Amino acid sequence: MIWRVVHEGSHTNYFDSVAHDNQYARIRALKVHQYCVVLGCPRSGTTFVAGVLRAVSHSEYFKGDNLFVTVPHVLNHAVSEEIRHALGYGLRNSLEWRLGGATNSLIAACKRWSDGCGSLAEVLEAFRRRREVKWLIYKEPFLAFAPDFAWEAFPGAHVIHIVRDGRDCADSLVRTFGVLSDERLKRLENNDAPMGRKHGDRFVPWWVEGGREHEFLSVTPFVRSAWMWKEMMRRCHPFFSDPSIRATGRVLEVKYEQLVNAPVREGRRIMEFLGAEWNNRIEKQLLKGHSSSIGIHKQRQPKEVMEATRIARAELELYGYR
Repeated sequence: MIWRVVHEGSHTNYFDSVAHDNQYARIRALKVHQYCVVLGCPRSGTTFVAGVLRAVSHSEYFKGDNLFVTVPHVLNHAVSEEIRHALGYGLRNSLEWRLGGATNSLIAACKRWSDGCGSLAEVLEAFRRRREVKWLIYKEPFLAFAPDFAWEAFPGAHVIHIVRDGRDCADSLVRTFGVLSDERLKRLENNDAPMGRKHGDRFVPWWVEGGREHEFLSVTPFVRSAWMWKEMMRRCHPFFSDPSIRATGRVLEVKYEQLVNAPVREGRRIMEFLGAEWNNRIEKQLLKGHSSSIGIHKQRQPKEVMEATRIARAELELYGYR
């Protein structure tokens, strides 16, 4: 019987099984030693950090497409503990099935090596079907809307929260994806606002406070994006600052600006947090970062920047941004 497993959307792995039961048992027997969840507002550096972590020996990295992007939004509404548990289990189960196809995939191991993230030793291990995965890296920026769910869904996981100046995130979101434009807000079919309430001919995202609909729709997409960053930080900061969460030692805040300005220093701090061994591949990935985008929002019209700063002032100051 041929089983087909798609890994990262970039390649396909086919492996044989003599029987369905044996194959199922083999996949279910896989044990993930450690999970690491990377989250933060989109365009805050989550992809860069996850790419660095991909260079950790015996790791596998999966993007957020195992979780419906609408889930973090839905979780901010009335959802029972039973449903939250089921969603968390479903996410872990999906990742473990993907891991079953990637662990000893020679194609996957060769791609990791060609990307500068894996070693030849791991390629040989995969060839011999003896490769072990010590770290499963999972990145989903929109989990910044539901950090408590990320914590619950991956018991014992290490969580890395990436923080970047919300105005730079907003600038990048608008320039790269054209988010939260008037045209996009005419329908609830986008990652930033899949749920909302009708106001005139447009929808206001659920994360906008009641009574501020007109204010939100009257500002530019850049300011609206800063507004979204603010709402994500309003959820992340209190949760990750909770003494009981901090006491676990399993949460690390990484500021994008510090990471790209001192990549090796910050990279070593991340590896120490994970208890992962440093290698040259990690350093090479870190050095791909650049600081040229820091403060990019200052190229926008001063009035627009002032408005974004006003909207998100409390959260910007909370993280040391002026």
